[in-house]
Amino acid sequence: FPPTPAEQAVQSFEEAAVLRNGALGAPDLMGAAAKLRNATELKPDFAVAWYDLGLVQLDLNLMKDAQAAFKKASELDPSDTSAWLGLGIAYERDGMLTAADAAYASGLSKSAEDVPLLNGVARLLRKRGQYRAAADKAKAILRVNSNSLDAYNTLGLAYLGLEQYELARFVFMKAAASVPGGDTSASIAANLGLVFFREGEEFEAEARFQAARDLDARHPGAMVNLAHVKLKNLDYPGALELLEQAHRILPASVPIQLNLAVARRGTG
Repeated sequence: FPPTPAEQAVQSFEEAAVLRNGALGAPDLMGAAAKLRNATELKPDFAVAWYDLGLVQLDLNLMKDAQAAFKKASELDPSDTSAWLGLGIAYERDGMLTAADAAYASGLSKSAEDVPLLNGVARLLRKRGQYRAAADKAKAILRVNSNSLDAYNTLGLAYLGLEQYELARFVFMKAAASVPGGDTSASIAANLGLVFFREGEEFEAEARFQAARDLDARHPGAMVNLAHVKLKNLDYPGALELLEQAHRILPASVPIQLNLAVARRGTG
């Protein structure tokens, strides 16, 4: 007997996982997205396929498509907090902070102590310039999970926003030294470099930014921070290359757009 549409959908879903993980060579995100779209067409109520499609579209920097996929996953399974988290992140990267707030709140209504969702709320406070509230929220998260690197990043950046540089440096160095995964976290390395930069230690800052890129060549914070150093030293072509990559990942970021404009002006 020929396979049913539901069975074909499962097969497409499994093939997408192979392509996404690079089991047959280099990861093929476009191929994985096509397989997952096929799975959702064959089985429209396939919530996990919609969720995975959102993850792949996030990796491809297709924010509107990712939002639609995560929204569908959350509608099909409202109790799945990972779908609400993905939706919030997709909104957040697209600069839609109010929509991200609503997504995180919806997830927290299902699980009030979900650490990734709580971290999303803390990040939004910091992005809105509410540094003290963000620091307090991050500390509360660390009382629930003392190994949350996201909370350490938010806490350190909140102290940076409050111009409490010694505290910010302590937070990032503690995360790098004693939190699992901290020594290989590109975000921790890039943010520690930012502290050094604000303190006027440009050479040390640049070394940290480069270390972050060595850990994750696609890390937007490392790209932007390193580009800022290059702009300061009038290396416009070097800054332009980094900022164009960062802009593809975070197209709604106003600081990236402004620095990109400066780099383009500098290169004529």
